[in-house]
Amino acid sequence: MIFEENTGTTTYESLLAVSQIATERKISRVLIVSDPFHMLRAKLIAQEVGLIAFTSATQSSVIRDTAALRRNMQEAVGITVGRVVGFRRVDSWSN
Repeated sequence: MIFEENTGTTTYESLLAVSQIATERKISRVLIVSDPFHMLRAKLIAQEVGLIAFTSATQSSVIRDTAALRRNMQEAVGITVGRVVGFRRVDSWSN
């Protein structure tokens, strides 16, 4: 079954919504498709909201050059902080 969640404004909100839909449909495993730089954080958030997540990175990214370096640094910080305090708490800080 393939479905798209597009109501969330953050990765955490989107994966929380996916978790709720998956629970309703008795689905425990999901495949997340996203930008390569985003895969680890998405998988960790999915696990935090109760999903068994597999990932598939896109072949390309719209983010390039210095923007890619900056985005990868942001992801690294986000993963580190999320692992320490929880991704739900990190999400609440940004909203």
